[in-house]
Amino acid sequence: MWASVWNRVVLLASGMLLGWNLVHYWAAPDERRRGYLLRIVLGALLGFPLIIVLAVTSAAAAILGLLVILLCAVVAYAANAKQLLKPPWKAPQEPPERPTSWTDQRVVYLITALAPERYTGPAVWAEFVRQRAAAGLPTPHWLAFPYYCGRVRRAYAAMDGVSPTVLAMQQLAEAVEAALGGDTSVRLASTLDLDALSESLRRSVAAGEREFVLVPLSLPDSALTDLRNAVADSRVREAGANIRIAHDVEVSSWLGDNDVRLDRLWQGEELPAPPEPDPELIDAIVSAVDPSAIAVDA
Repeated sequence: MWASVWNRVVLLASGMLLGWNLVHYWAAPDERRRGYLLRIVLGALLGFPLIIVLAVTSAAAAILGLLVILLCAVVAYAANAKQLLKPPWKAPQEPPERPTSWTDQRVVYLITALAPERYTGPAVWAEFVRQRAAAGLPTPHWLAFPYYCGRVRRAYAAMDGVSPTVLAMQQLAEAVEAALGGDTSVRLASTLDLDALSESLRRSVAAGEREFVLVPLSLPDSALTDLRNAVADSRVREAGANIRIAHDVEVSSWLGDNDVRLDRLWQGEELPAPPEPDPELIDAIVSAVDPSAIAVDA
């Protein structure tokens, strides 16, 4: 009786280890995959030798044991894969404390649908899928989501681990910063990770920075709504920050269409390197930052 009970425990544990860790092995960045692979191997070493032992005494018991492993693996995989796509729970934030003094530094954020510089895991791509679903665009079944994340990871690996789009945007930010002068800092933000923008605004206010201009780059109205919500969630205006959203600046002729670019990564394809930003684009962003060109309060 005890042997039978412990056999079942081992088979259940084997299936859980295999299914649960397979999700992360596909979706995790390279530096974390080895740990998940070791857990998969451990699951296999727990279950399959026992199947061999059972087969020696009873073929029916071995088949039943194998079915138990597979069933547990499927259940664990499905539960974990679905969990990856759930939006993270966010606790309401208190307004940041008002600094004792403000600096003269102005902060400009260039905001577009920008994939991370490096593959950092499934969180950003879960937001990408949720946005596509909200727009009525086709999305993969949630069971296939970890596999698609693996394709994105491999696409980054083919680009030497770094997105050329982000490098081009960093070059644009440096050029705009130089054109605006020494009292302005230009940073990047992405509509795929607006929580990071919210946290960046809060850190800036804590450091005494007060004046902010958000410059949308080829963003649809739905993304602008999400952007305003992210600013409101940061609650930095309650601490005295002045935040405004500039007119949208069209960059698709230089950077390519946002949806097409992200879909290429999603399909596991490399991204081409954009050319150097031309002076007209830099001038258009500088003009958008000018107070007379500000369109909407955040």
